[in-house]
Amino acid sequence: MLKKKEIKANGSCRVRHLCHVLQLLFLLLPVSVCWAEQNLLSDTGQRKCYDMGGNEICCPTRGNPLYGQDAQYQGVSPALQDNGDQTVTDQNTGLTWLKSEADVQHTWENAISYCNELDFAGESDWRLPGKIELESIVNYSSSYPAADQVFSCESSFYWSATSHKPNPPYAWGVFCADGADHWLHKSNQYYIRCVRSGNKTVLESDTGLEWQQNDKDQLHTWESALAYCETLSLDAKDDWRLPNIRELKSLVDYDRYYPAIDPAIPCRSSIYWSSTTVVSDTQPGAWATFFGNGDDIWKAKADSHHVRCVRSTKQEQ
Repeated sequence: MLKKKEIKANGSCRVRHLCHVLQLLFLLLPVSVCWAEQNLLSDTGQRKCYDMGGNEICCPTRGNPLYGQDAQYQGVSPALQDNGDQTVTDQNTGLTWLKSEADVQHTWENAISYCNELDFAGESDWRLPGKIELESIVNYSSSYPAADQVFSCESSFYWSATSHKPNPPYAWGVFCADGADHWLHKSNQYYIRCVRSGNKTVLESDTGLEWQQNDKDQLHTWESALAYCETLSLDAKDDWRLPNIRELKSLVDYDRYYPAIDPAIPCRSSIYWSSTTVVSDTQPGAWATFFGNGDDIWKAKADSHHVRCVRSTKQEQ
């Protein structure tokens, strides 16, 4: 049974938050920007390639159409450890999660209180996860559910602790069935999955990503976005690629809006492509991010949107 811990005399519990530290290191030429976020990004889990209609295909070879998809650039493998006590530890981020959601749905405020007051598995520093944290356990290789099998997953929304900056009565949630984020009225009742930070106060890892600074205001279909980044040459480097959805969303600053990004990075309040295909039988397309408020979106691959290319700098270290 999950049990609550005693509420302190002042009626509140101290919640220990992770620090979200962002550094921007500009190169000599004003065309790219190095983004060093202290948060190790696990791979999306996508291992297959898809055509423009969402059908599975053999992964293209370099130089051919549709090369550069998510599955062709593998990142850090997910490392989820079942602790045998109804908790799961993500060894990439250091976060420990409840394996199952609370069996009662809550309003946003009650969800925060529930996690803050939770005493479970010998620990009492549980809290409601932030949006970035909650999305870190989404598996983009599947849907219904879009979660690793180690977790239970209701076909419903799960609350995050992140308010929707443009609309204070709303907060961000993630739909566990497909991994999409949504902003939801705080009075609605949804599921929760509490988290704790373990022994880490900061996720001490570097994404090692370098981003194209200016997107030149060009619109691309998904196919041409892949080709554009694969053939891009900037700062005497030619290993640029289209970012996957987890990498793209790492640029979002949820304390800002229109655009929802650090002002040091030129960005339109527009939709930007990722290399990740939406794995769904009902709505084929690709994942994208709307940088007006940070929302992720499913878009038809024939649509035209903006592009910001990325490259990994880890091999240079």
